Amino acid sequence: MRENLLFTLALTGLITGCASDKGKSDLALKPLADARKPMNVVFILSDDHRYDYMGFMGTIPWLETPSMDRMAREGAHIKNAFVTTSLSSPSRASILTGMYSHEHTVVDNTAPLPEGLTFFP
Repeated sequence: MRENLLFTLALTGLITGCASDKGKSDLALKPLADARKPMNVVFILSDDHRYDYMGFMGTIPWLETPSMDRMAREGAHIKNAFVTTSLSSPSRASILTGMYSHEHTVVDNTAPLPEGLTFFP
């Protein structure tokens, strides 16, 4: 399961690198030896708002989200993303463990964490 999570994070890093303004991945510009170095991935999870509740989306005229707008402009905005669990706690538990909710057993926002559950960080 850990390998699946690491693969997902590495893939996210590649996608983020390919979404740069120039449309080129940094990996394509480096020698192969450099491309094998571990990549740093910063995963930012915003919570409790609609998919379009960000200023750069332009759907709400008065909404200002300068930090999120900058991240979308200078980083990546994934326009078609899905979750396996639409509740906060089970979704976070899935992200942090690499497991589906039926495996980590956090099935709602009040369920306790099972003893011995290993988180990615």
